[in-house]
Amino acid sequence: MNKKNRIFFSAIILTGVIVIILLTFIKKTASLYCDISDIDIEVELERFDKDFFDISKENPMKKIVEIQNKYDIFFDVYNHKIISIGGVESQSYLTYVRTFLTDYAVTEAYKSINEVFADYLDINQELSLAFRYFNCYFPDKKIPRVIAFNGGFNQSIVTTEDFIGVGLDKYLGKDNELYDMLSIPYFARVEMTPERIPLDVLKAYALMEFPYNDSVDNLINKMIYNGMILYFLDVCFPNYKDRYKIAYNEMQQAYCETYEKDMWTYLVSKQLLFSSDHLVIRKFTKNAPFTSDFGNDSPPRTGNWLGWQIVRAFMETNKEVSVSDLMNMTDYQKILNKSQYNP
Repeated sequence: MNKKNRIFFSAIILTGVIVIILLTFIKKTASLYCDISDIDIEVELERFDKDFFDISKENPMKKIVEIQNKYDIFFDVYNHKIISIGGVESQSYLTYVRTFLTDYAVTEAYKSINEVFADYLDINQELSLAFRYFNCYFPDKKIPRVIAFNGGFNQSIVTTEDFIGVGLDKYLGKDNELYDMLSIPYFARVEMTPERIPLDVLKAYALMEFPYNDSVDNLINKMIYNGMILYFLDVCFPNYKDRYKIAYNEMQQAYCETYEKDMWTYLVSKQLLFSSDHLVIRKFTKNAPFTSDFGNDSPPRTGNWLGWQIVRAFMETNKEVSVSDLMNMTDYQKILNKSQYNP
């Protein structure tokens, strides 16, 4: 074969690969298309953190009443559950507020929050778009308020039926020096970035609205449930890459795609799928530097990634099942059996 023919043949192969990739992408995303052109939903990150820090200025009790009226039940949840200083009915409430607002870690976090979130228009846009897709699939569900707070590094996300609270101090960026001071491990800090907020808000909503059926708590059930939550992110963020949804880097995603069959075979051969041992479940579904059974080069939460592929296979095989139907399913074994999953 001469040089010209070799070049032409290589071009054909390359074109074929591109076509396969495009067809795979279209096949994966076509079933997730939902027309949101007529859905007018705007979601704004409400800055409770700014309002609360203004209490220290003149006439603090007047400001407290204003905040109570503006944020309703979230004000009580923040005081009682997030920073644990009690309610306004306490005679010591204002003293506790001032103590909290002058705490070194809290004030340093607030400085970083003001720097990192000086402009959060992108977050508002992504939240609005995600909730439009959400509304397209779940038109009868209520759209919650999204309220930002500074929690003294206590909690990232807080949910009720009426709101989703976002602790901005937990999203300052993986290299923020405050996380060094707090000795937060790097593998956990990877998810502590502003870009994660829209994903974590929708994920938190799904976890609240579609709770785990723990009547039979074993590894495969937890894998598939977590896979359902990731599929929920598929439909709310159809333009996001998979690695963003599961919080992987490119190498971690490549590992899962390369060794999907091997990981599944391992779980089957070791008879781990139906294990109810909480240490086993945690090993494959919770965050860590890596999945210990698969070595230091593996990503964490590989069980969730496999569960995600099972759910995708189930939805691809069972076209009559809507997204709403899926998220209300609690028989995870049925999803596995009807998925025809075969990596």
